[in-house]
Amino acid sequence: MTAGDGSTTTPREHGAWRAFLRVLAFARPHWRRIVFAVVLMAVYAGASSIRVGMVGLLFDGVIVPADPAAGPGKVLGFYRAYVEPFVPLPLEL
Repeated sequence: MTAGDGSTTTPREHGAWRAFLRVLAFARPHWRRIVFAVVLMAVYAGASSIRVGMVGLLFDGVIVPADPAAGPGKVLGFYRAYVEPFVPLPLEL
């Protein structure tokens, strides 16, 4: 449907846009809090991605060593030295 001004919005889309603008008018007095909340969400997302990266570093450098000739990783070495002697069944890792 084409309006007289050349736009191609339907009356339903126009009503949705009008409703959005009404909600935006109610949010206008709280714009500082909204911006602060969005910034905190971005900080949380960044911190979460850092945590995932740290887990990757843990697997790459501690559990599975980067250089296989250097021997087992720290966790596997600790397991073989201090835990495995007390395990009654043979476990292969």
